[in-house]
Amino acid sequence: MKKNCNVFFKYFIDVIFLIILLFYFFNCTLFIQNNPEYNIYFLIIIIIFVYYIIYNFLKKILDYNEKYFKIIIVIISIIIYTIWNIIVKTQPVSDYEVLIKGAKAIVDGTFKKLSFDPSNYFYFYNFQVGYTLYLSIIMKIFGKTLLSLKIIEVLVLSFSNLLVYLITSKIYNKKIGVIA
Repeated sequence: MKKNCNVFFKYFIDVIFLIILLFYFFNCTLFIQNNPEYNIYFLIIIIIFVYYIIYNFLKKILDYNEKYFKIIIVIISIIIYTIWNIIVKTQPVSDYEVLIKGAKAIVDGTFKKLSFDPSNYFYFYNFQVGYTLYLSIIMKIFGKTLLSLKIIEVLVLSFSNLLVYLITSKIYNKKIGVIA
């Protein structure tokens, strides 16, 4: 009996994941039949399936060598974030545009006028000055281009994924760390 329970729990996450995937696939199929303009859901199903394959691949690498696993987490993250930035061609809008302009003003030395102007964004939202300062440091080191900000963003997010793994694997276990 105990052996059967161990086998059950060993594959529990895989079974639950596949059940959710099949349920999602079924619901998306029904939705697409009624709304043919939303064919993007099939792409989401493919992404979830690829995520499942990557999860199993990473589990095997983790079992082989944790050092390689950590390197692969960072590399896969860099690839995914880079592809996202290339395909979507994100541009700063709204607050992000203001924050980037503020960071450029810090680098140029003209930020003091902005922060004490009662009609300016930074006068009302002065809690954003810390992030703007962070952006200005990046701009001072790597240049004022959006590309340099995106490259640093990709690296920070990729290493954050590694940090999430390290934290969850310490709090729970390594398998939960892989899922996270």
